Amino acid sequence: MRLRALLGKPVVRVLLLLPVSLVLLYFAFRDVALEGFLAALGEAHLGWIIVAVLVSTASFFVRAARWQQLMNVAEYRVSFFSALYGLLFGYFFNLLIPRAGEVGRCTLVAQRSAISLEMAVGTVVTERVIDLLSTVLLTLLAIGVSLDRFGAFLRSRIIAPFIEKQNFGGVIILLAVLSVILGVSLLVLWLLHTGRLGEKKRTWWNRTRKGLSEGVRSVFRLRNKGLFLFYTLLLWGCYWLMAYTISFALPATAHLGGGAALAIVVVGTFGMIVPAQGGLGSYHLAVMLWLGVEGVGRAEGLAYATLSHEGQVVLYILLLALCYLIAWGAKHKKVWQK
Repeated sequence: MRLRALLGKPVVRVLLLLPVSLVLLYFAFRDVALEGFLAALGEAHLGWIIVAVLVSTASFFVRAARWQQLMNVAEYRVSFFSALYGLLFGYFFNLLIPRAGEVGRCTLVAQRSAISLEMAVGTVVTERVIDLLSTVLLTLLAIGVSLDRFGAFLRSRIIAPFIEKQNFGGVIILLAVLSVILGVSLLVLWLLHTGRLGEKKRTWWNRTRKGLSEGVRSVFRLRNKGLFLFYTLLLWGCYWLMAYTISFALPATAHLGGGAALAIVVVGTFGMIVPAQGGLGSYHLAVMLWLGVEGVGRAEGLAYATLSHEGQVVLYILLLALCYLIAWGAKHKKVWQK
């Protein structure tokens, strides 16, 4: 129990997962001259960076509006501000503990609204499934647009190295581990469902299962499915436009076209999936490798990835601070009026 309690502390989780980001950052920045990297950053065009910041801000608003639509399918009424506040808080929390931001943003929204935590988490699950499908479609589109380069990149840098590292024994071990995890999970669910772990836990499980199910099914109960589809297309359009506009900010990447920007969105998304703090290191490495295929040097590729990644991090931290001040002011205004 002591070990479990220790591992449950956020500080301990951060320290355990931080090496992942540091190792990935090392692989990204090794063999890169600091002078060249700083020189590439120094050549960045401020005007295009501002355009990318505006597009990035729009993407936050679009994602918040789409999430709000999922949460408001029943009798719940989650405000747009609460959805945006929760979304930005989740992004920030991911900088500390990877993937924990999803629960963090749901917790904040549940505290500010009538929606249950379980329902909010269910909507996030639905949101992530839709994002996964969108990523698959974008990957196929990127391969179709740039089969000779992006298709070869996936085959030589991702698929082939993965296959080469696999062997029969490793596959058997992986299947065995997955089988054990599945078996233990099914056993726990059966114990919870039958009440063999206690009536309180059974009640909690029934409430949780109902809320999650309601949240997951929210996409089928949307009042305006066309608007949700529009938000989804607009969101990924913003991501593409961000990648495209940032390319103009650096002389070394200004020649990249829309197809290359689409590929950057895809490889960047893959980089963000890695369990590293906010994609730190993994995003930089993935984008730098792809830009290398486009003939961009390592220093310039890392400058691009840094502008894209750290620019968004600074932006959502500033927006989160603004939301916090607005929420704090609204709360204390009510106190003063009393």
